Amino acid sequence: MIYISVLGQRRPSISWITKEIVMDIGATVSLECSVQYAQDYPVLWVKKGSDGIQDLPISTNTALIVRDPRYNLRHEQSSSTYILEIRDLQENDGGEYMCQVLIDVSNRISASVPLLVRRPPIISDNSTRSVVVSEGTPVKLECYAGGVPIPKVYWRRENNALLPTGGSVFSAQKPFVYQALLFDAILECRVESYPPAAISWIFNSESLVNNQHYEISQFATADEFTDTTLRVKSIEKRQYGNYFCKANNKLGGFQARITLNEFMVPNINYHGILMLPSYASRGRSKSSFKSSSVLFVCLVFSRILYT
Repeated sequence: MIYISVLGQRRPSISWITKEIVMDIGATVSLECSVQYAQDYPVLWVKKGSDGIQDLPISTNTALIVRDPRYNLRHEQSSSTYILEIRDLQENDGGEYMCQVLIDVSNRISASVPLLVRRPPIISDNSTRSVVVSEGTPVKLECYAGGVPIPKVYWRRENNALLPTGGSVFSAQKPFVYQALLFDAILECRVESYPPAAISWIFNSESLVNNQHYEISQFATADEFTDTTLRVKSIEKRQYGNYFCKANNKLGGFQARITLNEFMVPNINYHGILMLPSYASRGRSKSSFKSSSVLFVCLVFSRILYT
């Protein structure tokens, strides 16, 4: 009797690849790609081409194709991971890097990782610099900005003022506030708004007012700035949670969240007087401890450390 053993070869796969990564110019980056069942297939790192530029093969298995001293390739056999290291990153190193397992000429398994090389925001010279128009006529101002990651563009008037079209900017001075039961806590919020906004404090979906539990204050520090504070008096257990500083004007509403958390008042436990071991070991009587050294132990417990 003849036994024939047939072993089925499993299809290669890419089990993991580095996620999108953002690095500074001059830094070193490591791109990792882990494969399975690819012992008999070429594994490549390829930089994807763009703007008419073809894909650039960088390595195959454990050998580099690109002759660049900044590149290094490592292979961890235990995890079957191919690690492409690029030193002294330059702006043109940014792009999409692909890890590929070649099955045959027309079939490959591929996964990619975007590499972003951080570039400070700049405003292009073709942005509007100055323009002269007659009062009451429309004008168009253009701003072209670049950078990596893509920057957010904001418009401001002279002296950093908000545009007449309106807007609101929030800043919670302390987004997390800690206080013990029966003590007062102060929550602070700054609102920049044009037109001026109506400001309110919200807790548990209810608008707060001045009463025996809360005290609200507002201070106009400039034409478009308002500082508001909420004093929570003699805090009760039910008053811990999320508070919202909310501003509304005719153009809409915005809000910032401040969380009030509890911590325990420090508790001092008195454990009495402890005899020093040197005296206890000598078997001396209590009367012999006159003028002897003693050790006082004081233990303090609190959820939040005092600084």
